[in-house]
Amino acid sequence: METRFHRPQKRRRRLLPENWQERLPLRPLLYGLITVLAIAILFAVFFPRGSAFESEQMGDFRARGVLRVGVELYLPGLHSDGVGLTADLARLFAGEIFGEDAVLELIPVTRQNVRTALSDGSVDLALLAISGIHSDSYAEGRPYYAEPCRLYAYTSALPPEPNIGVLQKSDAQTALEYYEEHSAPDIDILSCGGYEDLRVALATGRADALCLPTLLMKSFRDSALRPVGEPIATLSYRPVALKANKWLLDAFDELIIRWTEDGTLAGLYAAHGL
Repeated sequence: METRFHRPQKRRRRLLPENWQERLPLRPLLYGLITVLAIAILFAVFFPRGSAFESEQMGDFRARGVLRVGVELYLPGLHSDGVGLTADLARLFAGEIFGEDAVLELIPVTRQNVRTALSDGSVDLALLAISGIHSDSYAEGRPYYAEPCRLYAYTSALPPEPNIGVLQKSDAQTALEYYEEHSAPDIDILSCGGYEDLRVALATGRADALCLPTLLMKSFRDSALRPVGEPIATLSYRPVALKANKWLLDAFDELIIRWTEDGTLAGLYAAHGL
């Protein structure tokens, strides 16, 4: 009996044959998908979206026609008389910005006057042996070099409660203070205003040892000094610029990533004995 609850169901026509999945051209579809993905990857690599080199600020900067980079003088391997890692990085950076017509000015700066040089526009960015400038007015990029920081003395063993000389307001002092707090509470830190002050402190016995990164140790040229124990820290050196010029650091960071991946950075380290 037919009621409104038991009505015969009409057979519906199938829109697709039962074996429609087997008839799909899977191989051409797969090859097409792989091709599209490959094109997308190549496009992302060679034409990265949001590249700092394509920014409006970079366009204005190119029109100016010159890159001014602050560098430290007389640091073996990093910079000395226009030769070193930071000089090469600056030249490569200028070449990426301006091409064959690149104009680069290497401006001597120190950790004491680099803030002034950045603020008054004397330099666009600085490549110093510092891990950055910790201030709301400045920005820092990716590390372009890292090295160990350790203690050096004329003897292989230090006396109890040794006085350790270190350059005032340096990354080495920050590392030494952390080392004192967490590993060696018996040491006394002797802050010195300059490299000559460190030499005098060591020569007069006011300091039993010095805390120095490897490059600064080389600049001392004192063969009698020897490392004591293991490194206390690793210092990473970063480019710094005004926060208003963060786009310039972003462009430099892009190159550091590329040069790390393609071996350019390792080649520069080897060329300068780093």
